Amino acid sequence: METVGDHQARPNQQDIAQEHYQEGLNWWKQKKIDKALHHFQKAYDLFPENLYISSYLGVTLAKAGIMERGIQLCQKATSKRPFNEDFLYNLGQAYLFAGKRMEARKTFLLGAKGCSETKRFVGALLQMGVRRKPVIRFLPRNHFLNRWLGKLTYRPEAARVQDIEN
Repeated sequence: METVGDHQARPNQQDIAQEHYQEGLNWWKQKKIDKALHHFQKAYDLFPENLYISSYLGVTLAKAGIMERGIQLCQKATSKRPFNEDFLYNLGQAYLFAGKRMEARKTFLLGAKGCSETKRFVGALLQMGVRRKPVIRFLPRNHFLNRWLGKLTYRPEAARVQDIEN
């Protein structure tokens, strides 16, 4: 902390929450769920209005086994910004962790239809083993993913996200 005169300048709670959020993202990427959950929870306690913190805390809670609360937090973020790619993807992942495959499928299809970054959602659908027809009908006919999926034969073990991203 910096000292200004006789008073110590304290960091803003939002700044501290942002630091915990960033630390949580780092642990999430490293697949250290317990540490990510700890940091996301601290960030949420400091700044619960931040929708990104709510969304990532929700998907982490769902992954850790606290399904209903996790889904609730993800739904809260998605309801306020319906076509935010991160929020939709996290909600779909939370549904998957809770074993709600139909809701996850609908969420990922909605993301593939309404968001600009469709690769992420189509990749999640293919990882789930969803056949290509439900995905194709949601994309414009001349969309490059539609052309790619039209050539793909249904083999879940052969279709991976890495195939789409290249």
